[in-house]
Amino acid sequence: MADEADSCPATPDPEQEDGDADGVGDACDNCPDQPNPEQEDAGGALGVGDACDCPCFTSLSVATLVMTLEDADTYSGLLCIDTREGKPLTAVIARRIDGTPCAAGSPDCSALAVEFTEDNACQWNPPRPAPSRALSGILDAQRSACQEAIQAGATAQGLRCE
Repeated sequence: MADEADSCPATPDPEQEDGDADGVGDACDNCPDQPNPEQEDAGGALGVGDACDCPCFTSLSVATLVMTLEDADTYSGLLCIDTREGKPLTAVIARRIDGTPCAAGSPDCSALAVEFTEDNACQWNPPRPAPSRALSGILDAQRSACQEAIQAGATAQGLRCE
């Protein structure tokens, strides 16, 4: 097949499968279940397209947050929550003992991914001076990536999600 008709010219792809119909063959698509014709990969996990990656944090940043929140002289109530029924919420969360807010005024230090009736969201509230990040209306694939990043980061530090 001529390269101009090949949906993935650099990788053998005899069936020319393109499950998300974005014009990029599944064999070389960095997010084969979510249309992303430009194959953007600006942040998060390398090689995972932005359309399938958590836009708020990575599993490494969650693991680092968990290590920070394990300081019992500064934080209390370290918890990893993972509920997927009803109104799903996945979070790593702890509060400062002295009551000082984290990030941009958040009462807790946390990483969370949530699906409510109207939106999908991710939120990052690390200890100051690091900036917070909150996005709503993210794609299902991005929310799932955030949930996986929270679980992987927590597990890497021995924190069990319940």
